[in-house]
Amino acid sequence: MAAALLMSNFQASFHNLLNRHDNLTYFVGDLNRSVLRITKGERFLTFFVAQFDLNTRLLTYVNAGHNPPILAMNEQLYYLDKGTTVLGAFDELPFIEQGTEKVDGEALILLFTDGLTELQNEAGDYVDENFGQKFVLANYHLSATEFNKKVMDALDLFKGRAGFQDDFTVLTCKVF
Repeated sequence: MAAALLMSNFQASFHNLLNRHDNLTYFVGDLNRSVLRITKGERFLTFFVAQFDLNTRLLTYVNAGHNPPILAMNEQLYYLDKGTTVLGAFDELPFIEQGTEKVDGEALILLFTDGLTELQNEAGDYVDENFGQKFVLANYHLSATEFNKKVMDALDLFKGRAGFQDDFTVLTCKVF
């Protein structure tokens, strides 16, 4: 229940602050202060936010302690890892680095929760980074819907009869 209330308050703060900022650094700083007011430092959350300019094709982002999303384009992977630490743990964030990537041609952005990195098969093996890299490179040309279906099929095959150990969310964004 506490997590649901935190996310409800966070979502309200997100929408309230979103239109006040055109700079992601200031936006994330204000979100941090909002989370800290709500949690009094007893809880924290990870967060990723990005803006994409259709004219310049520039992706600007801040990653606040989240698993780095993967940008796949031109047969290469880029980890969107610039940003800061988790939100709600500090009065002021110790640093905020805004990342940018020029999106050249067709691309796919894959965001995921730690349920993916904690997934084990029946033998107790974890999904490794090499599997993920190969999978994304081989499939980023698909539509987001097709990509997500193929991800779930591959993970179901990997885990076998083992269950998901944690909640698991994937968000796929396709850029044409």
